[in-house]
Amino acid sequence: MMSDLESAVASHSAERRNERLRKVTDLFVGGASQYSEEQVALFDGVIGRLAQDADVAARTELSARLVDARVLDACRREQELHEPS
Repeated sequence: MMSDLESAVASHSAERRNERLRKVTDLFVGGASQYSEEQVALFDGVIGRLAQDADVAARTELSARLVDARVLDACRREQELHEPS
């Protein structure tokens, strides 16, 4: 799988790679709290590889989105703790 990713990264423009990074990040952020550790590790590898070739603006956007998702997830967990059973 990683070799397929490598060839996809190598064969497209920077703009196309940045778009792929956004799409994979969308997929991850949309369901991060439901993924298994193995799935999270897979996303980590793919996002990390795509981010290596991303420009500074795309990496900045990625960082902000991942932080926002983590904060949102923490807020959801906090809310669940305080909901009456």
